[in-house]
Amino acid sequence: TGYKLAVTSKETGTAHAFSMSSSFAFLNEGGAFTVQTTAQDALLTIDGLAVTKSKNVIDDALDGITLNLKASNVGSSVTVTVARDLAKIGDKLQEFIDAYNESLTALTTADAKKDPALQSIASRLRTSFSTSFSGSGFDFTGLSQIGISRDSTGKANLNRSDLEEAIGGDFAAVVQLMQGVSGGAG
Repeated sequence: TGYKLAVTSKETGTAHAFSMSSSFAFLNEGGAFTVQTTAQDALLTIDGLAVTKSKNVIDDALDGITLNLKASNVGSSVTVTVARDLAKIGDKLQEFIDAYNESLTALTTADAKKDPALQSIASRLRTSFSTSFSGSGFDFTGLSQIGISRDSTGKANLNRSDLEEAIGGDFAAVVQLMQGVSGGAG
């Protein structure tokens, strides 16, 4: 009688709860089948809205945010603070700048300089980095205001501290500058 059988569900939540019974009457009596943990859903409130989920990993309640519920704290409020990942934003912008620089290098080789079409593309790339958006409703009017500059060879550089300062000051304006006017140059 020292043997026990443990049965668990592969899925979580009340929709995946199960019960057991036996055709042997003696097993159905006296608590032979006992539930150790009752299946339950995750219940939480987000900004006053009740949310019920079958799993403790919730990725569809808040846009772009995954909540990993670790413990139950019934009746207590938990404050979740969401912050921008400045390092990741800087990394993505650096990837963009690296691609720009690689393109510019490819377009300024001796062979590329002989092709007027390629030189036109190179010129447009350089111009895109020096475009000013003054008078267009932009809070930032040039890339230099968010930490992007060009050296004497035309290569772009990123000053991360200037970028972080700009993002901290007005993230929406940084996005607006990068997107350009109505999807235009930017």
